[in-house]
Amino acid sequence: MFFPRDAIMENSQSDSNSPERTWKLKQVVYADILNELHEHFLKLNVRYMPIKGAYLICSGLAEKMKYRRMDDIDIWVGKEDFEKTSDYYSSLPHVEVFPDDWNFEREFTYTTGSFECHLEIHSLLNYPARFSLPFEKLFERALPAGETRMLPCPEDALVILLCHALVHIGFELRDTIFDEISLISNQKGFSWDKFWGLAKPTGIEQFMCMILFLYAKKTGRCIVLPQSSFRAIMGRTLLSGRFYKWIPVAMRKLLFEIPFVRNPMWLLKRKLLHGN
Repeated sequence: MFFPRDAIMENSQSDSNSPERTWKLKQVVYADILNELHEHFLKLNVRYMPIKGAYLICSGLAEKMKYRRMDDIDIWVGKEDFEKTSDYYSSLPHVEVFPDDWNFEREFTYTTGSFECHLEIHSLLNYPARFSLPFEKLFERALPAGETRMLPCPEDALVILLCHALVHIGFELRDTIFDEISLISNQKGFSWDKFWGLAKPTGIEQFMCMILFLYAKKTGRCIVLPQSSFRAIMGRTLLSGRFYKWIPVAMRKLLFEIPFVRNPMWLLKRKLLHGN
């Protein structure tokens, strides 16, 4: 059977399409798949939270971005629902399970029509040694967006974005991150005081200071930042110049990731043993 989304994705993969047009087409496809996933969660009677790119689409912010790369759909569920949800998706005939040694994440290929979507189900965003982001606390502040769908409050959405940036800082600092910061923080009712109150318990407040300093410098927006430490000042000095893209990945991790996590020695040991 041929689905409209198949034609959309064929068009989006055409060499003649710009990144901006591809992004517009992807929004249509991913929104359609998110509606399918919502029906599954209704059947499961499990509360869930779309995060990252999925959050942008479900909140309506995605359409305000000229361009964004999006390769998968990330869904957050409570620890008590994680195995139930993972087993359910594993049982679907159009879903393929990927092996994953992280006990808080399951990866799937979700096929709909001829389109394959990478789906990740999380009970945590990452190891608590990197940052502390308890799902239960986010759900207490979340905004209902359907019978079982919850969206993070704007302040938590920004916290999630910056926590995710820390995980990938060794490989890249996306050129669209500042656009996302603007969209999230310009939402009605957003409070910087509330944001910093939520940022501190994550344990990576200094990393967030570093990124938001660069954001303020790039956009000219005035943001009151907590007092920065020496490592945050050094980090933003290196990131703000042309040095970052020339620094090898291993050195980026040593400069921009490991010093900012909650437990640097744990992470360093893990990287030496496992590489992630």
